[in-house]
Amino acid sequence: MVKINRILFSGESTNLLGQIKAAQSPAASSAGGNSNGGTQNANSNIVAPPIQNPLEVKEKKNNTAVLVTSAIALASIGATTVLGIKNGKLNKQISKLTSGIKEKDSAISTITEQFKGLGQRFEGAVQGLAQKVEKSEQEIATTNANLEAAKGQLDKQIKDLGQWEDRQTAGAINDLRNEINSKSIAPVRVGTTEEILTDNVNINGRDLRLATVKFGYGKNQHTIENILRSEATKRIFNLVDRSKIQPKEEITARVLSADYKDFLNNGGMSVVPRDIIAGILALANTKQKIRMIVDMPLYLGEVKEGSFYSLKRTGEKTFDYIRRNKNKIETSKLELIDTREIPIYTDKGIHKEKVEYLLARDMKQNIDYELLKPWLKGDLATEVQTMIKNKQPAEISRGAISFKYDPNVNDGKPIVTVKYDTLLQKNDRFRMDGPILEGKNKDIFTNVASQCKEPERFLYSNKFFYEQLASNNETATEAIGADVIIANDWQTGGATALIRLLTQVKKYFGGMDPEYADKLYNTPIMTLMHNAEYQGSSWDEAEKYLNILFGEHAAMIAKNAWMPKGAKLEWKLQNGLFHGGSLNPQTMAAVYSDVIVPVSEGYGAELASHSGFGRDNHHIFRMRGRYHEFGKINKIREIARENGIPETLVRDNSLSYTPITNGCDRINNLLTEDKAIEFERSHGLIRGSIKTLKAKTTKAIYEWHMHNKKVALGKLKEYIEMARKGNQNPMKIHMPELTNLEGVTEKTPVFVTAGRIVDQKGLDILAKSIEKFMDKNHNMENPPLVYVQGIGDMDLIKPYLEVKKRIAAKYGEKAANRIVFAEVFDQKYYDMCRLMADFNIISSWFEPCGLVHKQNAAFSAAIAIINKVGGLYAGLKNRVNALFVKFIPKFDNYEMALEHNSDELAKTMEEACTIFNNEDKFKKMLKSSYSTDHSWLKVGGPAEKYAKVLVDLKVLKPEVLDHAA
Repeated sequence: MVKINRILFSGESTNLLGQIKAAQSPAASSAGGNSNGGTQNANSNIVAPPIQNPLEVKEKKNNTAVLVTSAIALASIGATTVLGIKNGKLNKQISKLTSGIKEKDSAISTITEQFKGLGQRFEGAVQGLAQKVEKSEQEIATTNANLEAAKGQLDKQIKDLGQWEDRQTAGAINDLRNEINSKSIAPVRVGTTEEILTDNVNINGRDLRLATVKFGYGKNQHTIENILRSEATKRIFNLVDRSKIQPKEEITARVLSADYKDFLNNGGMSVVPRDIIAGILALANTKQKIRMIVDMPLYLGEVKEGSFYSLKRTGEKTFDYIRRNKNKIETSKLELIDTREIPIYTDKGIHKEKVEYLLARDMKQNIDYELLKPWLKGDLATEVQTMIKNKQPAEISRGAISFKYDPNVNDGKPIVTVKYDTLLQKNDRFRMDGPILEGKNKDIFTNVASQCKEPERFLYSNKFFYEQLASNNETATEAIGADVIIANDWQTGGATALIRLLTQVKKYFGGMDPEYADKLYNTPIMTLMHNAEYQGSSWDEAEKYLNILFGEHAAMIAKNAWMPKGAKLEWKLQNGLFHGGSLNPQTMAAVYSDVIVPVSEGYGAELASHSGFGRDNHHIFRMRGRYHEFGKINKIREIARENGIPETLVRDNSLSYTPITNGCDRINNLLTEDKAIEFERSHGLIRGSIKTLKAKTTKAIYEWHMHNKKVALGKLKEYIEMARKGNQNPMKIHMPELTNLEGVTEKTPVFVTAGRIVDQKGLDILAKSIEKFMDKNHNMENPPLVYVQGIGDMDLIKPYLEVKKRIAAKYGEKAANRIVFAEVFDQKYYDMCRLMADFNIISSWFEPCGLVHKQNAAFSAAIAIINKVGGLYAGLKNRVNALFVKFIPKFDNYEMALEHNSDELAKTMEEACTIFNNEDKFKKMLKSSYSTDHSWLKVGGPAEKYAKVLVDLKVLKPEVLDHAA
């Protein structure tokens, strides 16, 4: 007798004929069901095997591998069973199975009756039955083989996931399970809002409901998925083939930023992009035609405390952009060039945002002629030299650069300017309405400044920037594209992700012209990384923000934004849009830019070498910088292979991570006549009270410094006396009753620090060092003035004020009177602070670059006292033009680091007092501080290094780097 085995994947077997006989027995006939969970046929009592879950997923304890097992058991006699549970087919299959069983039951009954009535034909009947069973067995074997092959293919897909960390693997397998089980896509309807379809996506263990398309992606789905999954690997390891690209004669460079010096001034974030623009335009001059365009939001309302921004229509498509603050009014002319209605998906439904794009033309930035001279070439250089030789007023303009010459102005040197445009996005998201909260300072970089939270505000700006580019100027009166994008910190990360990911989806699904999609997708992006501590990370709004950015493709993009397979990253870094469960714009920028440029070489090394500096994206900087195991070329080749990228694209060097120390051009920071007049006016001084530097000898610099210091100290004394008397307190002097500058003169050493009051700035180090300094030097005849000025988190200034109280209790009020804090930071008081400073203390726990001490050196010759961290000490020499403080970071032991760093700063303050009292030595250090060249345009300087990156990206022509020896 031939045995018939049912189809099993678990390794079990059973005698089918035995089941038939058992089913015909009285015991079987009386049974009400099957104890193993099977279903019973009413006619023949043959028990059908149970239908089991086709896919079980179990995670191993080590969370690094996933075992996928399939147990599928379907049996019928002489029938081919097809596994099908997708798209509601399960019930049909069960029905078909039941029908097959009935048919076989009927056949078996007939055979049985024939067997009983025809004993003489018993053997022939059995033989016939055996043949039928054998045939059925062959069919079953074929079906079994097909199902095993399907299972093997599934296993192969899972195995191909390689060494993925547990969270990403679970998410990928979950995708496969969803595909097999065909989970329904759930619509979300809000009131009368247009229906949004959403899909459940698991990112790093977090389930998100994200917008999706109605009818799937058809035959292009796997193509889109594969492209998205390899994108992070391409950009992080610079695996992009640019060998056939030739730089164009004319290019448009877009500089995307949250703010910009001509409209707002929030430190390096707004200053550095402006200097990069000027430097690149200066180097290019006539060698290549470049149009620079700054892209940023158009802010309206009280943008900063006391600063009001408004828009006044002057024509059908022209406006005045007016910025008013306490001291002045600035106006820019704007022209409306485009208006778009952009569909936006959010958790509330689909709506449209009206965005107006307004262009400010021909904005200008000054260039130092002496620094520019080596970069002038050809006919332009000859024309400029002839103009100067003739000693007659004249002007020359060539593209973006202009020379204006008057022998009686600017010491007989041409005034050089470069020009660029700014494209501002007008939308209500950038209105800064809302109250100023107690203890908070209104600013674009704080969530309380507007109804629109800070990450949301800048993600909207990224979206508007992308849509203007993606539209291919369909509605604009002036076509503005991009040959390269220079992006500024985390606030631009969303735009980078849009260009790299959404563009590829739209190329295959979404109606974007494929040729234009390729152009946009391949646009090189260089992102400046200012401060890794600030990331724009959001947990609670992740779903909303993803839908805003990617619209109906949010689900597709989010679940396929894979990080490099084979890199063995922690689970929090398995997705290029997230860190852990939080959407992270800095991660987007760090992953999808072509090049990341930390703003100093020292800080770049810190980001890649220690998570305390690199924070959440430390491992991305480590991969880009080829640190540790990623410094091995074979490791990069292995990662390329595992991610489906040709090994031939792997290079020994890493263009994708290029730290460049910021410059600081003297021409933009000198104390000019105009600045002197403005200072005098704002403080009620007579004309001529503040001196500008006429000669650059050691003696002249010293006398100029001491004169202006005396004037500035005089004004500070006036403001403190006003506060002490209780009449007014314009500088918001804290503890005025314990503040008195009687006896302070220009012969008193003055230490200052000014800026944002945040944990980074190390006011805890400064406070403790002052106490240690005074413990040792409280009997000094002329103790120094220690002046701190700034706004921010007042909890961080408490240690400084507590030190003031303790010193008063220990040594008397006189010892504490010269420890001053003013809660202000507008230009009027900042310039006063800079003019009276002998020593500029920067006690930061970390500092990506630091420009303040370089700016102040040009403004007043103040000598920097700096922790040796980040980019603070770049271009400086200890005890020549600065004083370095021995420093250790706080990541391993905060208390130990605080004690060490405050000890070292206290010692350095003592050394500074000794230098100050040695007039000859102090004069030399003042001159060296003032004269140090931190300029962007010097040969081998930052502008040249930025230009070199753009040359390597095949954007700038190599001759842009040519200069005179």
